[in-house]
Formats: sequence, C-alpha cells, structure tokens
Amino acid sequence: MATYTWNGQLGTEWDVTAGMVTNWDGPGMQPIPGNNDIAIINTAATITTDNGGGFVFDCRGILNPGRFEEFKKLTGRDKPVKDFLEQRTKMPDFLNSVFDIADISVADYINRGFSHLLISFGCTGGQHRSVYAADALARHLKNKFHVKIDLHHRVQDEKNWINE
Repeated sequence: MATYTWNGQLGTEWDVTAGMVTNWDGPGMQPIPGNNDIAIINTAATITTDNGGGFVFDCRGILNPGRFEEFKKLTGRDKPVKDFLEQRTKMPDFLNSVFDIADISVADYINRGFSHLLISFGCTGGQHRSVYAADALARHLKNKFHVKIDLHHRVQDEKNWINE
C-alpha cells in the first residue's frame, strides 16, 4: 500500500493511502492488474521558481523499444528507434495529446508573463521513449512558440549517452 503526502489546505498535512481512495470505486470499476492504486493529487504547485508549474508524463504505456535486441544499445535519438516509436507504437497519439496540454500552458504563461514551466517525461530506463518524447516536445514548443528550451536528459547525460 502506497502513501502519498502533500501540504493540503490551511498548511496541514494530509495523507492519502490506496486504502482511502478505494471507496471512490464505482459500480463496474476494475483494478489495474498487479496494481490497485492510482493517486490523483490536487494541490498548489510547490516549485520555488517564479510562477513555477508543470507536468509529468509517464511514457511506460508506450511499447518499449528496449524489449527488442536491435534497440537495446540505442536511444530515442537514433533513427531506428525513432522509426519504431513513430510507426509501431502509440507514441504519435501520446505526443499529440501532450502537445495539446503543453500548448495551453505555454500560451498562457507567455500571455501572463509567467516563467519556469517544468515538463518531465519518464519511462523505465530513460533511454528510448522519454528521450524521444522530450526531444519531440522541445522541438514542437520551439517551433510553435519560439521560446527558449532548456532540455536535459538526466539518465543519458549521466551515462555519457553510452548504453551497454
């Protein structure tokens, strides 16, 4: 059972456990196999930069190229992996949805003079799907809004982009 803690209303601490959210189940609701909790947390952004806010997108719902031997040492920047993600997975649909969500915030941030929007992608190893998705979003936002992008690939940078 997982416990999620965040600062709630009036500065008090609130704990939400998987057991507490199960009473939100409705008729016909089915648990996710092997995992019976989904946490949805509504709280104010706590990033300490000016007007900071953001999103975290989980790419693990996209078929993992790392499951195939020919892609194991490659990254989301290599053409064979890009072709795989674009042609054999739901990545294009996923990214179109991400673009739609990000565009709303970026346009609003620009109009209101906000800064420091953080958008993160994650996957199992930080090598294929999240690299591809982060690069695609950076390209999309730069082309559409002409904004400065600070792009980091933490896992790959730590490995010097060497995947053995």
